[in-house]
Amino acid sequence: MNLIEFAFFPGVLFHEFSHMLACLFVGAKVTRIGFRSVTHHRTGPWRGFFISFAPFLFGSLTAILLLWVAQTGLKHWFALDSLGLATMLIFYWLGFSIAVFCFPSEKDARNAMGILFEFYLDSLLLKEGWLKWLFCVVTLIPIFAPMAFLASLMLFFSRVKGLGLLWAILLFLATGFWVGVW
Repeated sequence: MNLIEFAFFPGVLFHEFSHMLACLFVGAKVTRIGFRSVTHHRTGPWRGFFISFAPFLFGSLTAILLLWVAQTGLKHWFALDSLGLATMLIFYWLGFSIAVFCFPSEKDARNAMGILFEFYLDSLLLKEGWLKWLFCVVTLIPIFAPMAFLASLMLFFSRVKGLGLLWAILLFLATGFWVGVW
């Protein structure tokens, strides 16, 4: 565990919790839960893609909610007692922690990309039958292309150090504007 993971450990936990929640949501059986990984049975391409992308979706929404509550407290911080101030700081810490670790890991991004490409390649090569081939041909541009682009972005972002911190700062500023702190 590095220093950032230690300082923002709720974000690491929430990242894995998001994978687990997505598994439960799509019906994938979870076989192991660890500090840095959730293992589940193999799923179809759509469910697998959702499981890989879940930390960004759930993490961003949760971080926005936590930072919004904290920003609302900051707006009225003169009226806060010490307990209210401590609560506001905890909400900031949790919101930042979750935002910093909401981007998919490199393993998540590779899984999403692999699942997607395997499904379309097998179907287009007629390994899955004519109905799946027709589905893949029809959805190649409207569904496959955006999902492949998103998976490529996930892979790119998983390799950029400090992107999570930048995302947390962006969410902090955006919620501050939304609440009217700035």
